[in-house]
Amino acid sequence: MIQNEQIADHLLKGNKITSLEALDLFQCFRCASRISELKNKGFIISDKTVETTTGKHVSQYWMEEDNYIHNFKIFMTVFAQNPKFVVGKNNQMEFI
Repeated sequence: MIQNEQIADHLLKGNKITSLEALDLFQCFRCASRISELKNKGFIISDKTVETTTGKHVSQYWMEEDNYIHNFKIFMTVFAQNPKFVVGKNNQMEFI
């Protein structure tokens, strides 16, 4: 799995991520660049500046729940081969 896919998957699962977490989880030294690439592919990703426990300010990224279906469709189009899915119960995506 490439870093873009790992980060997109992490965010789609409802997690947030900072550059420090991306380095720890995915050995990704350029989280902001990976986020920019994902946005250029059509993902809707929110961000804000947060303060760490040591007083440093870093960007934190996440995907809003309201954009889940849009982002999931982009994920399947960009990263999955031959994607086939439908919108199921509670607007969750289901594979067919």
